[in-house]
Amino acid sequence: MSGNLNWIVNNKDRVDSNSTNQEVIISFDVEKETYGEVLLPQHDGDNVRDAVLCVLSNCICASFDQKTHWIVWMMKEYRVIESLLKMVFFC
Repeated sequence: MSGNLNWIVNNKDRVDSNSTNQEVIISFDVEKETYGEVLLPQHDGDNVRDAVLCVLSNCICASFDQKTHWIVWMMKEYRVIESLLKMVFFC
């Protein structure tokens, strides 16, 4: 996406974290050899079975399986947290 490699990481999995249930999108710019982070809105981590990072309609998305529904955060403008759009899909 935009010449970057992207991963989704839960803060509780990070070494320098205080064990919160909040995902971060980590991006690495291959050309510039720099990285950045975008903090996603916090969720109820007890109900999340799976977190997936994908691209839909040229927008990076983070989806969370919450057992009874899916929550998808679509970033309409790359690396701009204010552009996040929340969508909920029920199973």
